[in-house]
Amino acid sequence: IAFLNVTNATDFDTIFSNGVRGILGLAFDAGSTVKTTVAQAWGEDSTAGETFLTNLFQQNMTKPFFTMQLCRSGDTSYTTEGAFTIGEYLPDYETVRNMPKLERFPNNGTGSAPRWSTVMSGMTINGEAFQFDPSGVDGTPEGSVVAVLDTGYTYPPIPKNAVDAIYGGIDGAYYDTVNNLWIVPCNKATNVEFQFGYV
Repeated sequence: IAFLNVTNATDFDTIFSNGVRGILGLAFDAGSTVKTTVAQAWGEDSTAGETFLTNLFQQNMTKPFFTMQLCRSGDTSYTTEGAFTIGEYLPDYETVRNMPKLERFPNNGTGSAPRWSTVMSGMTINGEAFQFDPSGVDGTPEGSVVAVLDTGYTYPPIPKNAVDAIYGGIDGAYYDTVNNLWIVPCNKATNVEFQFGYV
């Protein structure tokens, strides 16, 4: 595994100001700039730049999976702690192993960097279905879009019309045209649900 000792970062001020001093990427080898750089320096057969997951799964290929449970810090009504497991399920979630699995999509072997992405069949806002524009990814089923599952990305990389629909329905929320962002009252909320696996 290659680790970078970064002393200056321009896009992580929020993370660093909260006391976080590192990021553990869970991406694939393909598309890794670290792996590419190491391979250029030490040859294509070098394993020094392989990702954390590749190294981890090479040690235990009998259970090559991980789980992630996110928590809501600062929300007193939500007390579940976050958790990260390797090769095992959290207690009370063992039945997940028997449930249908979502395929990674697209998974077409074109050489483009793979992502933890899959087909998302829909989204509702306060129970009302939201209609996404047609997907620009070839092979995406009609009415569906491709969603990237990324626990480390702090911004919602979704289309502006979806963002507007989510925040626009919150009482008292308004769009600040000077700063190009939504201002939302802290004591208001909305119910957003994402559907996966429905066709």
